[in-house]
Amino acid sequence: MFYFFIFTIVKADSGCFITSRRCDNFPEFKSVQFQDTSVTDPHPAACTARSQHFHEWCGNGDSTSIAATHADSKTTQIYRPNLCDPGWAQYGGDCYIHIWERRTWYEANLGCEAMGSELASIHSEGENKFVFSLTRGISAWIGLTDYRREDEPENWTWTDTTQKDFHNWNKNCTDPTEKGCQPEEKAQQWYSWDGEDKGTSVCKKKAKKPIDFIREWTLDDVAERSWNFLSIEIPSYPASQHFDANNDTDVVVQNATCTVDLKNATKLSTDLKDKMEFKPLGMGDMLSGAVSSMFKSIR
Repeated sequence: MFYFFIFTIVKADSGCFITSRRCDNFPEFKSVQFQDTSVTDPHPAACTARSQHFHEWCGNGDSTSIAATHADSKTTQIYRPNLCDPGWAQYGGDCYIHIWERRTWYEANLGCEAMGSELASIHSEGENKFVFSLTRGISAWIGLTDYRREDEPENWTWTDTTQKDFHNWNKNCTDPTEKGCQPEEKAQQWYSWDGEDKGTSVCKKKAKKPIDFIREWTLDDVAERSWNFLSIEIPSYPASQHFDANNDTDVVVQNATCTVDLKNATKLSTDLKDKMEFKPLGMGDMLSGAVSSMFKSIR
């Protein structure tokens, strides 16, 4: 079966653009390409995330039909449904979820593992911005930890054992106009924090198929070229479970059940802490003179 798309194509070399081949809820957005003026952050990550937002707004189900393109960098994400479990957000070839329940770092680490994921590792400025956007400025644990408690850079490791190829440590700012010292930049920086304190968390795992960003496509390319290379079969996986520290059992996701004894989970958490002596890390803003380890909203 062949599908033909007649597009209203825009001509521009700057900004964020949505290419919509289908929009079930709003048919007037079918076969159009337009600038998404709601995106004010110039970074590509702020733009590419809009492909999933617009897909869900259109109610396009399992259809691969929405792309977001950052025209300045020619970076495109074509949203592929079912690459991530329900409730997870896609960024490149990975899936992320922000857990709003406040937990210690050890509880958050176990909660991510219960869903087949890890506390998020971050490897670029774009990924850092994307993770921050998921938290909406709320404090959130990430997976960087200092198991020796020496605060030396070489001792910090990601719980998923990936390479340390990016960092965004907090800056000691004396001049608010200095790079990295604007309030929105400070809110996205990383701070060391006591793992017994509680905060929200971000989990990360690989997408079910390794589909990354498309580079160097023009807006015309996105509108006119075939997306058939994305039409691949995605294997079925066992349902994820979401660990709830306030209950004795897991919350059921995707018709699966799994019982977890909270006392045992807490014991595992204690064992992990005692054996590894982790000093966890999160991201955030210094608030009322306290050092936080997480994203913090500016107040």
